[in-house]
Amino acid sequence: MPVPSAANELRCMPGSFECHDGSCIPDRYVCDGEANCSGGEEEVDCAECSGGYFHCTSADICIPEHFICDSFNDCPGGEDEVHCSATSPPDCGEGYYKCNGGSCINNRFRCDSFGDCPEGDDEIGCTECTSGFHCQNDICIQESYICDDIEDCERGEDESKCDCEDTDYLCSNGHCIPDEWHCDASPTASAAMTS
Repeated sequence: MPVPSAANELRCMPGSFECHDGSCIPDRYVCDGEANCSGGEEEVDCAECSGGYFHCTSADICIPEHFICDSFNDCPGGEDEVHCSATSPPDCGEGYYKCNGGSCINNRFRCDSFGDCPEGDDEIGCTECTSGFHCQNDICIQESYICDDIEDCERGEDESKCDCEDTDYLCSNGHCIPDEWHCDASPTASAAMTS
């Protein structure tokens, strides 16, 4: 899989790939068979997949290994659904997270801002995120949700610093007020900013 350079890692959040145009895409979009960068550079050199991914032999693409035997052909040739049995869910080994429904996912997909477990429990109780943005209530959201004018975090912190100036005061609820409003004995000014 293509690896971003050290300079790229500084511009995009961890778990992201920087496209040549400077935009960032989640690592899981690299070698997925679809051009997500405008130049398609993340779909080059896909003959091998990194850990936690399955290489489709019918095309040089990589799919999360928990897509194997999920009753959906994720590989163009359907090789991810060959030799599957209808037995009980596997016992998760070391390096794997057991979903509430019993399925297993590689730990690299836990707290990466994508719900891989059927109930989405792999994105709950995250003290840090391997990809995306960490909300105060310990969930992870995708980097593209930051400053999109929609509060995806329960407390809205994904939108809180979008319009803050260096001289603003950052309230505990994540909203910004002019610094001169801080400690001005008027709670209505900060309340007006939160609505």
